[in-house]
Amino acid sequence: MTPVTDPLEWDALVQRFAFHSALQGWGFGEARRVTAWTPHRLKLERDGVVFAAAQVLRRSQYGLGYLYCPRGPALNSLEDLQDVATALKSWAKITDVSLKIEPCVPVASSGDPSVMPEQLGVWTIAETIQPAHTVLIDLEATEETRLASMHQMAKRNTKQSIKEGVIAEPDDDFEAFWALFSETNTRSKLLQRSRTYYEAMFRECAKYGGEARIINARWNGKPLATCFVIGLGNELCYLYGGSIRAEREEGQRDPKAPNGAYWGMIRFGLSRNYKTLDLYGIPKRIDESTAEKISNGVYEFKMRLGGEMAYFPAYEIALNPLSSAVNTALRWRRKAMNRKARGSDDDVL
Repeated sequence: MTPVTDPLEWDALVQRFAFHSALQGWGFGEARRVTAWTPHRLKLERDGVVFAAAQVLRRSQYGLGYLYCPRGPALNSLEDLQDVATALKSWAKITDVSLKIEPCVPVASSGDPSVMPEQLGVWTIAETIQPAHTVLIDLEATEETRLASMHQMAKRNTKQSIKEGVIAEPDDDFEAFWALFSETNTRSKLLQRSRTYYEAMFRECAKYGGEARIINARWNGKPLATCFVIGLGNELCYLYGGSIRAEREEGQRDPKAPNGAYWGMIRFGLSRNYKTLDLYGIPKRIDESTAEKISNGVYEFKMRLGGEMAYFPAYEIALNPLSSAVNTALRWRRKAMNRKARGSDDDVL
């Protein structure tokens, strides 16, 4: 195993693998420093041949270390995970408690995580940190094909946004993004990180061979919806977004700015020759107990855009005999804090 210290070398290496993610890019790791994670970039070799690349984040609490590989490692086959485990266990410190990975190999999702394998060799299925369920949009197509693949409602609303003059382009206006993102989180009672974190994500992911762009949808010059994306290699990943209602005069039609923003994001991905757009997170399923949950709206909106639902399960290995007890205690503590802060068990991304 060899540490990689050159950012350009690392991003070039990650892109060489069949399964890779923008979250394994150097810039994503740098941005996570703001949240007290320290990135380590490791080139894994077997018989002189590099078989995987793992950006491992380490976070320390109470003198113990927690290792996490977001949407990684980059690899060519899940069969290599046994050797990944051997290599990373030998690299880990004696104070490290556990190692969690999220292999960037999408699994067709039925919305039920129980259908996933409980074991992948020495790896045991675990709770994910990044959103497990998502929608993947195939960008190896034309604009006409992508529009035609949408659900009838999404197609109609997208065409309406175009007709009403919504302009959605990557203008990289962070102030516009921040205003829309913050307003959406406040309105929906969602917790967000400090502005510094999102600034770091925007700044760092745009370096070293990766890409970070902000696509704002404007109507009559006013930003109404936004999409924040990062890209590396074949994948474009939508991380954050937001929108506000348009102020309309009597007789004016709804410009459908959110549809315009997503269409602008899809068009951008097509223009940059990415192969996949990851819409980065939907609920496991519609919550039938209430039709008003925000997550239900997110689920329906993204599912209508013509992509395929996929699942990225997480797997974990224990590095310390206390691993299970410590992880359980920390998980319940985190959930309790999340419920107290905003009434949800979910983490802030």
